[in-house]
Amino acid sequence: MIAVRVYSGEVRQGLSGWDINSDQELCSVDGTWLDSIPLVVGDNIRLTSTDNGNDASYTIARTHDDSGSQYVRMGSPARDRLYDSNTTTPDTFGCEFIASIPHQTSKSEAEADSRGELWEQTVSHPSHEFVATAPHAGDVEYNTGYQARKCHEYLANSSLWVCDSHGGVNGAFDRWHITSTDVSSSSYPGLTRLESVGYTAAVSFHGYSGDTVLVGGRAPDTVKQKIVDSLNELGGATAEVVGEGDSLSGTDTSNYVNQITQSGDDGIQLEQPYSFRDNYAEESARRVAKVILQYYD
Repeated sequence: MIAVRVYSGEVRQGLSGWDINSDQELCSVDGTWLDSIPLVVGDNIRLTSTDNGNDASYTIARTHDDSGSQYVRMGSPARDRLYDSNTTTPDTFGCEFIASIPHQTSKSEAEADSRGELWEQTVSHPSHEFVATAPHAGDVEYNTGYQARKCHEYLANSSLWVCDSHGGVNGAFDRWHITSTDVSSSSYPGLTRLESVGYTAAVSFHGYSGDTVLVGGRAPDTVKQKIVDSLNELGGATAEVVGEGDSLSGTDTSNYVNQITQSGDDGIQLEQPYSFRDNYAEESARRVAKVILQYYD
């Protein structure tokens, strides 16, 4: 178990006019307080309400001036993550937070599932060529963890990073989901190890509510188009390359799947409908791995 420092404070409402007030994943920390602890804007935190013991993950999106008071401010959607939908969420409550998201004692996905927790699985292979990932596996984005593990097997001599998320008063998605561009490697011990490597190529498996398989990331259009062509042969859903400007394009340089590649431009991101993940999980993972091996080897 990794020793982590616990910080105690108080959650309060976001101030009027803040953009983050409508976002369930973002929070603000008093700037003077933040300067006094080893955290920065952009880090993810695991915050617990001392009112009820419920916890969830957040991104420190900004700072504010509360004259050094130990206040974490956030909008009502973010505070609601910590309270049952049948109860009234208070505007103010005590909190504790740590700078590591995965559960500190769960040793397997099954154990994390039984506890309603988030478990991080990391396999680091010395070849440093390829890595398959799924940051929102488990009950957040169904079957993406299975796909990442199968892709890892088909790539052979590759690394793996999966976060299996379970449980929570309002479900695993509302409790643990962090947008890929906001995932901070310093908050996930396994991802920290992988980011320092610099892989030839990386792939991340995701799920969303749309009908089309979107293939994005900063990898060359050639490899993304080959993946699209191969997936379209399955007939389960139309696949297409998605470019910059789309919110699900995966092309942001801050997206972890791009950052863990040596070039910064060889990350591949798949956004997939539920039915596609349900019916073609293994075959789609095999086809993605095959294209990666053909293109990069």
